[in-house]
Amino acid sequence: MPCINKHFALFAWWNFCQSLDTFIAPAAGKYPGYILNDPLGCGSEAVHERIATELVDCLSGVEVTIGAPLTLARRHSEEDFWPANNVELEPIRRASAFALWCWDQAILAMYNADAASAAAAVAYGMDAANIAEEYRRDLQSDPDRLVQKARVMLGRAGAQGKLAKDPKQVEKKFVRDCWQGWQEDPSRYKSKAAFARDMMEKCAHLTSTKQIEDWCRDWEKQKKAM
Repeated sequence: MPCINKHFALFAWWNFCQSLDTFIAPAAGKYPGYILNDPLGCGSEAVHERIATELVDCLSGVEVTIGAPLTLARRHSEEDFWPANNVELEPIRRASAFALWCWDQAILAMYNADAASAAAAVAYGMDAANIAEEYRRDLQSDPDRLVQKARVMLGRAGAQGKLAKDPKQVEKKFVRDCWQGWQEDPSRYKSKAAFARDMMEKCAHLTSTKQIEDWCRDWEKQKKAM
């Protein structure tokens, strides 16, 4: 079993606990009634089960928003954490839930000696945790800013919703996210053909490896033009 550096273990544990606290009490320390009213508080098995259930529900909500299972191959965006009905605390809970999922994935990747996945999980987890903390601070000190953020995020989500009606467009976005990950870590695939074959296995509605390779060429041109 791999040995994790104790300093990193403390760093990971501290960040995990911070995200867990944000998830449980998104309104900055105002713990929910199911914890306050339980004689054992956070030590109660019933409370543990409730937290676990709500964590799974939040992660499922993120998957519904992005239209695909959670994966480290796809870099998240802020819009992923905003539900269509704009529940006040839900973006904070979803972002912190995703951060917790990332830390879990990071530990698994380290045990499997998968340095690339571990690094991605830590980076994504820290980013999501920072988003959650930013939203929580705004909720306390500047609610109007959070309202403005909601308008921007929901506007973007509406545009994405139109694309989501076409499953091929959803999968094209997934392929591009994977392509961007490949650019950051060229060792993942030896060629465009290998990348295209892998994408075909992961996408249900795409039918042509040539089309995927053509997309890659287009994205390369766009990248060079930037």
